[in-house]
Amino acid sequence: MHRKLYEGLEETKSHGSLLFPFNIYPCSIPLDFNNVALHWQESMEIIFIKKGKGLVQVGLDLVEAIQGDIFIIPPGTLHALRSIPNYSMEYENFLFDMRFLGSRNIDICAQQYLIPISSGELSLTTILRKEDEHYHSFAQCLIETEKLCEKKNIGYELGVKANMLQFTYLLLNDSTLNKTNRSNDQLKNLLQFIENHYTHVIHVEDAATL
Repeated sequence: MHRKLYEGLEETKSHGSLLFPFNIYPCSIPLDFNNVALHWQESMEIIFIKKGKGLVQVGLDLVEAIQGDIFIIPPGTLHALRSIPNYSMEYENFLFDMRFLGSRNIDICAQQYLIPISSGELSLTTILRKEDEHYHSFAQCLIETEKLCEKKNIGYELGVKANMLQFTYLLLNDSTLNKTNRSNDQLKNLLQFIENHYTHVIHVEDAATL
């Protein structure tokens, strides 16, 4: 992915601290904001829907989100959230730098899994729902992480890291791997094309060749 071409859509906010690049953000649509515009970031993001319903876009896919749904947003993936008229949606954003899990280590975990996730070389499952076979295991990782961050007992950072590693392990085993996310690249190319030519007439045929 040529991420530098899409800097206008990049979110550059830091999450957590330098030594603990992890944070959970409780949010509500439309109470906090009506929509979250299409953007991407270098961090890994997990969206856990807690109540209500709304719309979540991951790459080219726009789906209705309901209570319990879990959305996985790998680094560099375009995504957005939108409200549905007459409905509200409460959710939590889990955001962390992949370095938090050890992507800069020189070991098999970093080389075969963490770095490919960061670079987009591995195409991961992007939505988990209650009816999915291993949903409970995924949700439990997030719930336990919420509890750890709320109490902040001694060593809670280790527990948070362990849960995120476990979540990633489960995700790798639930995904179809070794497929580059081309739809995400195509969407970025289209947005860049529109930005470069917005003062001109844009034909469908031209956009289809991207």
